[in-house]
Amino acid sequence: MMEKKTRRSTPRRLYYGPEKMRAAFMAGAGRSGTEIATVLGGTSSHKVRAMLRKAGLSMTRRGGDDAILQTHLRRRELASLVAEADRRDFDPGDLVAALVRACIEDPVLIDNIIDDAA
Repeated sequence: MMEKKTRRSTPRRLYYGPEKMRAAFMAGAGRSGTEIATVLGGTSSHKVRAMLRKAGLSMTRRGGDDAILQTHLRRRELASLVAEADRRDFDPGDLVAALVRACIEDPVLIDNIIDDAA
């Protein structure tokens, strides 16, 4: 009788708060699951992605053309942005991305916004 082959997998591992926070930060910075797994050690990229998904976090598209851009807002500006995003049932980051894309598609809009701000 032939022996049944078993899949080798990474042993089950518990992720503690600091590791989850570090993984979430790295994912937000655009790091891949493989890069995060290497830093955490003792895990695989698949398990890192699963842990982040379970925590309600998403990673940037693998192989996509997305880039991460960080910006600084005053607290009241951020509160206004979150309120507008909630009113439209958007994620605040997605709302900002949609606004920036609209400005990129219509350079006159950028000029008008900058002229009005001056």
